[in-house]
Amino acid sequence: MSEPRTREVNCKICFRPTRMPIGNPPFGTALICSHCHSPLVGATTKAGAPLSAPPGLLRRLSGYSGRCLIHPRCPWCSQINYAIVAPAAGRSTPWHEQKEPGEAEAFCLTIPCAECGKEFYVQWDEPPLPPECSLCRRRIGRGERSTSDARFCKECGRRLSQVRPRRKGEPPLGAGVECVLLVGFSRTARDGQVKALLRSDRETQGVPLARLMLSGGVPKSPVESAVIAVQVAASAGRKTAGHDIDLAKVTYQPFQDLLLVKIWK
Repeated sequence: MSEPRTREVNCKICFRPTRMPIGNPPFGTALICSHCHSPLVGATTKAGAPLSAPPGLLRRLSGYSGRCLIHPRCPWCSQINYAIVAPAAGRSTPWHEQKEPGEAEAFCLTIPCAECGKEFYVQWDEPPLPPECSLCRRRIGRGERSTSDARFCKECGRRLSQVRPRRKGEPPLGAGVECVLLVGFSRTARDGQVKALLRSDRETQGVPLARLMLSGGVPKSPVESAVIAVQVAASAGRKTAGHDIDLAKVTYQPFQDLLLVKIWK
């Protein structure tokens, strides 16, 4: 899975330009100005002190989903690190800061302190995540969460790491495209967008194409796009060939309100 794209924003405190993720940022990301370390999103008290942001507020302010903001204090220098991205239940589940990593089974975030530069750890008493994998929906046992994204089990984390985004101008993957899955979303798939996509993408010309409609909104992050690519590719493989497709031969491309999933030979 690729790193989230970023966009330039101006800090509301020092007014200098800095970068902010476009899609859902990984847990542990600090949404702060790279110059003055002030929070880029969130609410403040009347005195101007930053407040932790619950999931609903963070989604309204930034569009990020399944996340909240916490403000842990570095145990090395005692300075507060503002706007750390945590799971949606991270504010309501008891947590604490520590200098050393916790047990392997514990849910823990590694935070590089913005003030002293040393790493410290935020550990939750209970995992602030749903008990089921966000992809296969099976219950995740102790030690079975993916190390790259704790919302998934290890097997689904491995599967998601196989699919990759594809950008315009990249060389072909393998011997060519075997089929194309064009995914639209409720109330967003438009014939004009489909025609524009097929005209602009030569790799889709002369290739079997299937149009799919999924409920829910357009994916807002590479992880969400990868999840959809894995789901539709696996479903297409079972329906056509009777087995799962090699996910290393699957790429995805966002295009306006559509997601273009290519299965390569």
